[in-house]
Amino acid sequence: AVDQNESEITWFVNGEIFKTGKFGESEDVAIADSEDIVTLSADTLQPGEINGASTLALQFNNTLSASVTPKTGSASGEAASSDEVVVQNALPVVTDVLLGPTNPKATQDLALTFAFSDYDILVAGNQDQSNQSKVKWLFQSNSTGNIFREVTELANQSTVPSSFLVRHQQWRAEVTPSDSLDEGKAVESNTVTIL
Repeated sequence: AVDQNESEITWFVNGEIFKTGKFGESEDVAIADSEDIVTLSADTLQPGEINGASTLALQFNNTLSASVTPKTGSASGEAASSDEVVVQNALPVVTDVLLGPTNPKATQDLALTFAFSDYDILVAGNQDQSNQSKVKWLFQSNSTGNIFREVTELANQSTVPSSFLVRHQQWRAEVTPSDSLDEGKAVESNTVTIL
């Protein structure tokens, strides 16, 4: 008969025990202020996972390591420990990058909206980081040879004043998410044509 794997794993966060369990074991846990249930496994750390001491494991600059003691029903071995790793900054993300109004007239301002998210800020509560997203405005017209050109004087603005707009131009924006430490992937808005 083959013995079943009953190896134990202990996770350490900043040198302190975070959780212990057997490989393959898991439990369903309710998420605070929600009706959602997540399954937490002994052999992995999940984003947002907190232990009984309210320690958040996957938090920027935390040091993580694990120790595994091999066991079966009839034998056990010596514990083996991993190297320590440091949790890196989570890259910020922008979504829903929208330019409006959809059919603007040359007498209307253009407005940019987008949603910013960053794990370190929203989940881990890192107060040293903030939304520092960068905005580029681009337009094309016959005068640019129908090539989009950046309007540098509008950098990082959320609107384009109507004084910049000319009929038949096409405008779009590009947003690069930044959390003051790192930049995420740039996302382009929709393109609008000035009526």
